[in-house]
Amino acid sequence: MSSDDCERMFGHFRCSKCENTWSSAHVYCIKTNAGESQAQYGQKCRNCQTMNKPYRVQNLECPSCFHRPCRCYDDSDDDSCSDDDDDRSRSDLDRWSSSDDDEGPVELKPHRSDLCERCLKGKKCTGN
Repeated sequence: MSSDDCERMFGHFRCSKCENTWSSAHVYCIKTNAGESQAQYGQKCRNCQTMNKPYRVQNLECPSCFHRPCRCYDDSDDDSCSDDDDDRSRSDLDRWSSSDDDEGPVELKPHRSDLCERCLKGKKCTGN
């Protein structure tokens, strides 16, 4: 599987140099032979510019249907979102987030392409 076959996921980061922590909905992973997700790109710490890979990744949660993965466009699923969800734009899909079971959805910040290894290598994560 090449890095072009990556699945977008939500990652939790901790800087190896300054201990700063952050999370991102722009983590791109491949599945290992053991079935685990492995990040293919890192992100720079905004405090010290050290490149880091996430210490934990999880599936994205759709802000409309709250499923991991999103079921809004799954025609085979009777529990999919209402028909008016088909009018959502690509920017709505970029609002995907992750949540811990007790916290609910996480509000997303703009994607920092200047800190993203994937973007810095010319593979843009967003349409911006």
